[in-house]
Amino acid sequence: MTDLWTFLADNVVLFVVTVGAVAVAAVVAAVVARIHSNRHRVRMAELMMEQTKLQMAQRRDLLREYSNAAVVLNDSERGRIDAINEDLATLSRRAIALMTEVDARTTRLERGVEIAKMNTQLDTIRQNESKLFAQQE
Repeated sequence: MTDLWTFLADNVVLFVVTVGAVAVAAVVAAVVARIHSNRHRVRMAELMMEQTKLQMAQRRDLLREYSNAAVVLNDSERGRIDAINEDLATLSRRAIALMTEVDARTTRLERGVEIAKMNTQLDTIRQNESKLFAQQE
């Protein structure tokens, strides 16, 4: 056992340098891995932007084709489409009204819950204060 301690005592500097080198190598490897990962993320973001641009261009072209096709519709076809668009507008207004009501009610409920929690906390604080300060007097 003393031989082991003697060996360790004689090679403390070597041991510390080895541990330090391993730590530095681990940090360098982590940094390199992070840089490599960030490069891939940036490339993926660029590709997703390109995909979005292509989709938008495709939609724009499709809408251009549809607008040209709308010119050749007869009156009954245009009337049916207009009726559908009016119905869609009515449904959209109703949906917006319902979403607004849901948001308002949700916000009101959240505020009520916050007030209830704060009232409970305040009651607990008051009880603890009365116990604490009643004992000190």
